[in-house]
Amino acid sequence: MLSDKQTVMRDGVECGPDWTLALAEGEAVLWTGRPEHGRRFYQLTGQEPVLYASMVAGIAVMWGSLAVISFDGSFSRGEAVTIYAALTTMLFLFALWVAWERQFVLCNLYYALTDRRAIVCRRGRDWRLRDGLYFIGIPYDPGYAFPILPGRPYASLRVGSALSEDSVQPFGAGLAHSGWPALRGRVLMPILFENISTARELREMLLAAIEARLAGAPRGMGE
Repeated sequence: MLSDKQTVMRDGVECGPDWTLALAEGEAVLWTGRPEHGRRFYQLTGQEPVLYASMVAGIAVMWGSLAVISFDGSFSRGEAVTIYAALTTMLFLFALWVAWERQFVLCNLYYALTDRRAIVCRRGRDWRLRDGLYFIGIPYDPGYAFPILPGRPYASLRVGSALSEDSVQPFGAGLAHSGWPALRGRVLMPILFENISTARELREMLLAAIEARLAGAPRGMGE
C-alpha cells in the first residue's frame, strides 16, 4: 500500500493510478481499465436485481396479509401496520446500503494487464484514514484457465485468487460487494477484472502475452 494517493490527472480529471508505482523494472503495460458498469448508484449488477425483486415480493406479500388480519384480534391490523412499516423502512435502507457499497467498491477499482502480470489497484484509506493505493499483482500462470464469469450486464475475467481479500482491503471495504453471488469468495478470494465488456478480448491478450514470454519473444511483445 502506498500511503499517499498517486494518480494521473488529465485536464483536471483523475484518470487512474500511476501504474509505474507498481511495475517492476522492464515491465510494460499492455492495457488499463476499470469496471464499466456499477460505478453509478442506479447501475444494478450481479445478483442485485434478484435481491431487490425478492425484497419487493416479500414486502408485497407482507402488506397483502393485512386483508386477513382483523381490527380487534390479538394481533390487530393497527399493530401489523406499525410493524410492517418498520420492516419496510429497514429493507429500503438495506437496499440503499447495498447499492452504495457496490458503487463505492467499483468506483475505487482499477485494472492493468502487463507483459508479466495482471494487476488490480484498490484506492482507499487505511486504519489511520490516510488515502492510498493498494496493489495486488498476479503473475501469469500458463496452467491457469483464466475463466470468464458471466454477469449482468457484462462478464468478468478472473485473473487469479488470493487467500484473503485482506491483501487488498483498505479500511472499511475490499474487493467484494453485495452484488457478488453468495458463495463467491467463501474459500479463496477471486481476483477479478469485473464488469468488462471486452472480457473475452482481454483474455486473448493475456494468453498471447503468456505465449510470448514462453517463446522468449522480444520485449515489445512480452519480453
